[in-house]
Amino acid sequence: MISFFWFGALKAQNAAEVFANEENISHEIWLSGFLQDSSKFSFFNYTRFKVDYNDSKSNQFLSYSTLNYELGKGFGIASGGYITNQGFAPVVALSYFYQDDTWQFNVFPSYVFGNNETIEIFLFAQYRSKLTNKFRLFSQLIINTNFTFDQHNFSEQNLRIGLDYRSFKFGIGADLTQVPTFENEGFHSQKTVLNHNIGLFIRKEF
Repeated sequence: MISFFWFGALKAQNAAEVFANEENISHEIWLSGFLQDSSKFSFFNYTRFKVDYNDSKSNQFLSYSTLNYELGKGFGIASGGYITNQGFAPVVALSYFYQDDTWQFNVFPSYVFGNNETIEIFLFAQYRSKLTNKFRLFSQLIINTNFTFDQHNFSEQNLRIGLDYRSFKFGIGADLTQVPTFENEGFHSQKTVLNHNIGLFIRKEF
């Protein structure tokens, strides 16, 4: 499960994406906006549906919402929570955001409350460069890892490389996950299982 806290997206456009690979198809929606003009308060929502081709029990739902406050010079704080197949969990986070004509970069640690309190580190990087008058190179990397002070819970990396044509992005994508398994009790007994899915994506920005 990935939290997808994305403070920097509040300064970008809303977007919707479909990513299809050999095991599943996912639909993702980003919605954001300021509460009022020139306000430092803003709202963000990320929703994802993931449907497994062969096993409906593996279908995933995630809806993540935060209220954000920009402190200045790229730094911010946020609070909110997300709803998943397992229920609701509140979240508080710090963030750092940078953006220019080519790069967008976000990094933030967050604390997830609930029955199993965890820490998440999230990094988002996006690079766009002009190829022709109509096309730009589009590339994006998302890295997310979740852990407690006793163990690593999961890590996930999402890579997108393709073309940017007006408000459309399309190309090749890869989703990788690392989930530990435990042969015995204790941190040093865990082994990590790597899963990967490669497919195609198309995204529309609004």
